[in-house]
Amino acid sequence: MSTPWQQTNSAILLMGDTGSGKTSLLATYFAWVWEKFKKISLYYAFDAGGFGDLMQALVGLGIVRIYRVRTRDVDGRKGLATGTCALVTQGQWPAEINPLTGDAPPEVSLLRPVETWHVMYCKNSHIAKKAMSTDLLTPAPCPTCKALTKKDDCLKVVTERQLSAHYADVGAVGFDGLTSMSDWCMSDMGVRHAKNELGGEKASMNPIMSSGLVFGQGNRATVGFVQNRAQDWIYNAIAIPGLVAPPVFTALVLRGSDEGGLPIYGPKIAGQAKTAEVPSWFGNVLEPATVTTEDLKSVRRLHLTRWMENNIPHLCKNRYQASGVLPDYLDDPAEAKIDSGAFTEFNLGKFMELTKEAELKVTRVYAEKFKTAPGLKKETPATPALPAAPVPRVKTPQAQAQQPQLVLTPEVTPPVIPVAPSAPSSLTPPTPAPQPAAVATGSARPTRPPVVLPRRK
Repeated sequence: MSTPWQQTNSAILLMGDTGSGKTSLLATYFAWVWEKFKKISLYYAFDAGGFGDLMQALVGLGIVRIYRVRTRDVDGRKGLATGTCALVTQGQWPAEINPLTGDAPPEVSLLRPVETWHVMYCKNSHIAKKAMSTDLLTPAPCPTCKALTKKDDCLKVVTERQLSAHYADVGAVGFDGLTSMSDWCMSDMGVRHAKNELGGEKASMNPIMSSGLVFGQGNRATVGFVQNRAQDWIYNAIAIPGLVAPPVFTALVLRGSDEGGLPIYGPKIAGQAKTAEVPSWFGNVLEPATVTTEDLKSVRRLHLTRWMENNIPHLCKNRYQASGVLPDYLDDPAEAKIDSGAFTEFNLGKFMELTKEAELKVTRVYAEKFKTAPGLKKETPATPALPAAPVPRVKTPQAQAQQPQLVLTPEVTPPVIPVAPSAPSSLTPPTPAPQPAAVATGSARPTRPPVVLPRRK
């Protein structure tokens, strides 16, 4: 199993016309993630056009989990579009879903990819209680030492974050597509206009009623609002924890204009003002298309760099130009099938392998140039250390012999007894001092010479 890929701090955008192969490329990406890392992928489908047999095969094999997101608010009358787009781009997943079709119940609860647990320790450093909210850390006896533990007098409360059980084997995510997401949110703005929830500039038309339903239309302010939400979705996705490869979005392509008014082809989201700006939100912007080569052959082509069509640029790019490894495009014969060479070059996994080759080449060049470089130091995230458990007092047993014994506990320090400088050491026999002459006094006794006993034979 390989290590996580680089550039997970950015996202990939596949922009192209309908039928150009965006979803098929996304399927090749998910297949590559499984082959490379043995991780499954989450596929969030927004497009009404659905997905083809290649993606369906991966769903049936369990390599891809699919969620048709708009089933959460089918008719758009619940006002869930904007919030749902925000939540799923954070990696949230339905609590209940049909794994084959991707349908989920309306207004289904969404599960977070990361769970936050609050762990309460007793005074003896045992785990006394664990809950997802600090409000649930109510007084409870420690299951290990039975000490009653409360949140306000326990040893410590530690907050831990861990991947949810349903997310532990996920390595990649894909959102198909960005254009449909922004259109869904614009419809949500129309519903809110019909309910008189939107203030500011008046819409170009009044709400209308049909078959008991009221329909409205957003204004220019709502277009700007949805455009800003679209940028938020990209930032949400690149912050999803545990991914081994970059998140991928798809979008339709639109002929717009840049800041100078010159025509361009770029990703389509709500309005046209952001068409030239959207590519800056992504690390790599690629475009699939079916083209006819100079020798009149039809090929499926994945454009990796900016290219021109009738002197109008398509805003594609990649972040690996310094290496010279990546070509301008990757081609497959348009008529090739899955068992005859299809998706060999026209493959997002192939692109990822080329990016790794490019990265290694640039690294080798600079490693040769900077031979004394310090290298990347691997830092271990700090784990909050628990304070040492207090050592219980040990009672000194009653002395059984005439000479009392000193029993030291971990909390008792032996007393330091000052020793006079002239005191003889207990390890060295004393040197006899010369005896002074006896002085006769009223109370003093004369000093007797030592008695030497004969040694027994």
